[in-house]
Amino acid sequence: MMTEYTISKVDVEDLQEVMPHVQEWLEDALSIQQDVTMDDVVMSIILEKAWLFMIHDDEEVVGTFVSSIENHPQNSYLCIDLLGGIDYKAWGDKVRSEMRRLAKAAGLSGLVIHGRKGWAKAFPDLKVEYITMIDRIGEEDGR
Repeated sequence: MMTEYTISKVDVEDLQEVMPHVQEWLEDALSIQQDVTMDDVVMSIILEKAWLFMIHDDEEVVGTFVSSIENHPQNSYLCIDLLGGIDYKAWGDKVRSEMRRLAKAAGLSGLVIHGRKGWAKAFPDLKVEYITMIDRIGEEDGR
């Protein structure tokens, strides 16, 4: 029997109760991002500049992601900023299809997923349009 996954948006007033269930996954996702801290993520959610979602099956929370709207001069996108959990391959397509549905309903241009290079393997049908390179001031070697 195939497991049914549910995606739910976390209300700001429930954030404190939910964080213990998802914090480790968010911290793992943040571990490669030197420019964003957990405090930044929580503040963005509290200010409703970003939204926290949980993925759960019938028994437990299995994943989480943080989403925001990314505005550009010509287009706006629903953006998956952070994503983590267990057995991603089982529920990843559901997250993507639900976020596409929400982006379309909101009149946005599409869905953008930020992540490490390895995430491109998880979404082989998506086009990688650009990469981000950072030359940090004060670091001898940018690598």
